[in-house]
Order: sequence, then C-alpha cells, then structure tokens
Amino acid sequence: MREIVLTMVKINWKTTGAAIGMLLTALAPVVTALTDGDPSTHANWEIAVPAVMAAIGLLFAKDGVSLVSKK
Repeated sequence: MREIVLTMVKINWKTTGAAIGMLLTALAPVVTALTDGDPSTHANWEIAVPAVMAAIGLLFAKDGVSLVSKK
C-alpha cells in the first residue's frame, strides 16, 4: 500500500500538492477557532467539510500516467 501511495505522489505531484494546500487552507481556520480559548468563536464547518472532501478527491485523482499497463 505504501508503495502505491508513493508512486501516486511521484506521478501526480501537482495534484497532490494542490490537495495538501487545500487541506491546510481549509483546516487552519478551524484549528484556530477551536484552540483560541474564546468560547464565542466557532469553526465554520460549512466551508471546511466540503473543502476537505474536495482535497480528498484531489488526492485520489488519476490525472497522471496510468499505473495499469495497456494491452
């Protein structure tokens, strides 16, 4: 499994980079809201959840060279 993930990252490094950036961008405000110590601030889950799901989709996108040999 680890070899497959590493191969996907090497082949689709642009898509993987975009997914990691999207995850960081989506989760940073949530972590900040949860850890700032102010009980009146709330995480904006309506924005964070779809962004995380889109990032997961980008992680599994197959836009690079196919790993399956064509016959």
